[in-house]
Amino acid sequence: DRFMSGEPFRLEVDYELTEPVETTTALTIRTTDGALISGTDNRVEAAATDAAVGAHRVVFTLDSMPLMEGRFSIDVALQATKGGQTLHERERAVDFTVFARGRGFGPVAITGAWSGSASG
Repeated sequence: DRFMSGEPFRLEVDYELTEPVETTTALTIRTTDGALISGTDNRVEAAATDAAVGAHRVVFTLDSMPLMEGRFSIDVALQATKGGQTLHERERAVDFTVFARGRGFGPVAITGAWSGSASG
C-alpha cells in the first residue's frame, strides 16, 4: 500500500468473538526497522465494541497522514477492555509506504508557517 503524506488514511480491523467479551482495539505505528512512531486505542472512544458473540469491525481513520517518506508497519492488538488481557495480537499486520509531499525530514510531518522580521 502507498500513501502521500497529508492524504486521508483508513484502517479496518475485522475479528470474530467466540465468547462474549467487551474489547478494545489498539494499534501501534512503527518504522519497518521497529522504531516506535505512535500508538492509540479505542478505549475512550464511542467506537468501543460491544461484547456480542460474532463478527465485528472497527475502523481507525486519519484526516491527514502525518508521516513523512518511509516504510512503516502497523501492529494491531485486540484486548479485553476490563483487565487488559490480550486476546489476539498481530505484529506487522500492515506494511505501507509513505511518499513525502512538501519539505521536511524525519518520520513525522510537522506543519506550520515560518515568519520573520528585522530585530532592533
